[in-house]
Amino acid sequence: MYLFGEGQIFVMKSIILFCLLSCCFLPAGAQIRLLTYNIRFNNPSDGPNAWPHRAERVDSLLRRSDPDIMGFQEVLKGQFKELKKRFPEYGSLGVGRDNGKSAGEHAPIFYKKAIFRLMDSGTFWLSEQPDKPGSKSWDAAITRICSWACLEYKANGKRLWVFNTHFDHKGAIARAESARLLRKKASEMAGEVPFVLCGDFNMLPGSDPYGIILEGGILKDVFMIPGIERGKETGTFYGFERKSAAEGPRIDYVFISPKVKAIRCRIITDHNGKTYPSDHLPFQAELDWE
Repeated sequence: MYLFGEGQIFVMKSIILFCLLSCCFLPAGAQIRLLTYNIRFNNPSDGPNAWPHRAERVDSLLRRSDPDIMGFQEVLKGQFKELKKRFPEYGSLGVGRDNGKSAGEHAPIFYKKAIFRLMDSGTFWLSEQPDKPGSKSWDAAITRICSWACLEYKANGKRLWVFNTHFDHKGAIARAESARLLRKKASEMAGEVPFVLCGDFNMLPGSDPYGIILEGGILKDVFMIPGIERGKETGTFYGFERKSAAEGPRIDYVFISPKVKAIRCRIITDHNGKTYPSDHLPFQAELDWE
């Protein structure tokens, strides 16, 4: 006596095969797009390049790039509030550098809520007292911070730590010591979990702080990985006026730990024919991790 007809048996076999194949192709890694972008603080003195005249262009650039994780720099309270309103599909975190609340520039991290679960987050100061809000050390001209997030990729439970920072623009000692502190804190906090450092480092390739971050060959500068697919653009800081590719220094970076793989990267050169949406160009990297 047969409980099922041939047609029903065929359907059941198809369902079982589909389930088996689905299991086989569950992602072992987690390929994502990470973008770092200094959006320039809302400075009325910028005139036609002030934030109210650029916000929509920044929005459009980000929509076209469609990052899964975004690390911003020079974000004031009002800009942070606006970005959160414009991108409700992203979770966000970050505090003002002046008091650990909302005063001063933020270095916030945005992440797609559909893809990631936020496990932990915080901010430390680039100083000899990293847990003291508003602290400043060495020869730094102003207070500097690093905001961080531990994110869990929902599809497979893999975790990734993201550190987003903005180094001092004047203090050479401060940049070197900030590099040493950032590398130490990231390694201790993430432990064996893969991590990424991103942001505006205000340093050139080959400089002392750059060498400190890459010391021992543990971390890698995504842009310089041999064979990686990337565009012809090499600079990330131009001012607002559009310039040729050879004129801008590269001071915005993504560094990756050993368990993170860089697939491709690009410096985004969107412009309206005359100006860029910010005085920095955003840098985006496609990453995978174990």
